[in-house]
Amino acid sequence: MRTHLVVVSVPVISHQIAISEFCKRLLQLHPTIRITFIIPVLESLPNASKSIIVSLSALDIETITLPPVNLPQEITVPALKLPLAMSLSLPSIHDALKSITSTSHVVAIVADYFAYELLPFAKELKILSYVFFPTAATIISLCLHSSTLHETISCEYKELQEPIKIPGTSKFLEYSFETSDSFFFFFFFYKKKLHLSHNYYSLGIRFFWNEDISIED
Repeated sequence: MRTHLVVVSVPVISHQIAISEFCKRLLQLHPTIRITFIIPVLESLPNASKSIIVSLSALDIETITLPPVNLPQEITVPALKLPLAMSLSLPSIHDALKSITSTSHVVAIVADYFAYELLPFAKELKILSYVFFPTAATIISLCLHSSTLHETISCEYKELQEPIKIPGTSKFLEYSFETSDSFFFFFFFYKKKLHLSHNYYSLGIRFFWNEDISIED
């Protein structure tokens, strides 16, 4: 029986491109793997997403396009649109996963890092779950350390006199946003929710040509 993976993207083209290229590379390395690619849709499916579907289909990667979701008109903050769109897509994602696992031996779910809310579904279905996080090592370390920063720094980050040392790296980070910003609220909330999710692994992609750092365990 072929190893079956379910990959869940988000309704953002750049994210879909990154995780679809991951699927293609994985299939090159392991040609016997079966992959199902789930695409949530915000309002309507863009032409660029349709092109991604065509490219995946050419490699025998099955794609499932979910029913479109629409955001309330009062949601105008860009940082809140994507997480809300994913929350609204959860019932459709859950139905798709149950349907797939009822007829196939799915061993793992690979989810975009903005799709973290579906991780409990993997626990329910008793399969492994992975978070696809294609970013710099410094950002990964920042995500892991953000709770500590939030608890130990009482002033606005922009008021700090010295840059913050990022644990596990040789980098220092200068903050330019405020803790009252919607971006900071989502960043901290996302990291906390991800930390509380059970039984997941992170697929971090480090860009070596942008960083001269080493990561410590």
